[in-house]
Amino acid sequence: MMQLEPGLTIRQYTLEGRLGSGASGEVWRAHDGTQTVAMKFMNEQLVNNAAADQYRDQLQAEITALGRLRHPHIPALLGHDLAFARPYLVMQVVEGQPYDRLIAGGEIFTVELERRLVALADIASAVAACHAAGIIHRDIKPAHISGIDEAYLLDFSVALERTRLGAARAQVGTALYMPPLGEPPDELRDHYSFALAAYEILFGRHAIFNLEDTGSSGDDLRALAAERLWERTWRLPSRIARPELPGDLYGADLDLLDGIFERALGPRAGRYADLNRFVSDLRGAILMPSNQPYLDNPLRLAFRPTFSAPPIPAEESYTLNEVARSVRDTDHARRTRPRSWRAWLRLALGRGG
Repeated sequence: MMQLEPGLTIRQYTLEGRLGSGASGEVWRAHDGTQTVAMKFMNEQLVNNAAADQYRDQLQAEITALGRLRHPHIPALLGHDLAFARPYLVMQVVEGQPYDRLIAGGEIFTVELERRLVALADIASAVAACHAAGIIHRDIKPAHISGIDEAYLLDFSVALERTRLGAARAQVGTALYMPPLGEPPDELRDHYSFALAAYEILFGRHAIFNLEDTGSSGDDLRALAAERLWERTWRLPSRIARPELPGDLYGADLDLLDGIFERALGPRAGRYADLNRFVSDLRGAILMPSNQPYLDNPLRLAFRPTFSAPPIPAEESYTLNEVARSVRDTDHARRTRPRSWRAWLRLALGRGG
């Protein structure tokens, strides 16, 4: 089997170094003598695996999506070869660490808050472009956002053409960023995922889950999300203890942020249909006169939040997004919980599960 290493030439591309890897693929920086590119290869152990066709389909889905999309905050597709010994696609290289690593290490707070809001606006525009082209991303999360000065939406390996929505598996995606069970994998599900990513980029913590939750199965996580959202036991901005609140949000309207995120993470009927409006509302609650002194404070980096528990680690430590990956069920009792918001609502109203 072909081993990838710096200096190896594949077609016109010479590999320079590995940028990252996951359960289904690895990404390398390469050059062709005129430009630097990113090459995404199927993992070696999957090429002859029983699930090889499934992962090859993921690469094909990414090729289809990127080939249809033209947007300044989505990497451009430059080539592909699914018949090669290690099937690959070639795309525009994106500089910088993915946001999940910035969040896990605390470096996210070294990025000016207004710059993060601009990045969120850029990604919101990219998501809107996907939807306008009939593409549902299905896995929006900090690990799939990269770049500070120029933010990019990455990884379309589980992207779905909207025309195939009726035959799609609803479970595909990363459970930590998926709404409670019962939702179709459509635009509003992408909007929910984006809102969770936005919260994490602003506050440095996941809005709903803790580190100890990440060993639970996907179904259990989504049931737990329904419970915490319904009971309002998630991290509402106004309830965050001051030591755990980023210093550049001390003067923001936290009550208004409560309402914005409750709408974005709430039932589909009231959820934001326009992500640009969502980001605009965030800006209005944050970039206000009462918060300006904290945004301008040259010592703001000294006011990093001190969390009572560590944030969820970077993607490689908890990913649940691979289609063929089995997940552990570490709490069998949770399987007795209602599995959808509708079930939780019936229970809350005393109508049974």
